[in-house]
Amino acid sequence: MFTGNTETDKVRIATARNGAKRLKLIRHPNVLVLKEDLEIESGHELTIYVVTEAVQPLEVGLTVRQRFFRCLFVCEHRMAAASYCLVRVQLRRDERV
Repeated sequence: MFTGNTETDKVRIATARNGAKRLKLIRHPNVLVLKEDLEIESGHELTIYVVTEAVQPLEVGLTVRQRFFRCLFVCEHRMAAASYCLVRVQLRRDERV
């Protein structure tokens, strides 16, 4: 669900509409399928509702051991992302000199 003011949040509303449109077109096993989106405008407030396919929370199907390894996997990816960002910031700082 997205809510925005039609007068002050024009860029955010356009971005939300564009995102919903693109999400309808994506067909990937790791991305939820967008079934329907609905825009309701009342006064100066616009609300965009997004309906996706039915899913089961990941934690429901995982054993304790799988949850532990999933946690390690997520932590590893977060550290890799942080490392990448630090390297990019360092490179950009060095390029300015």
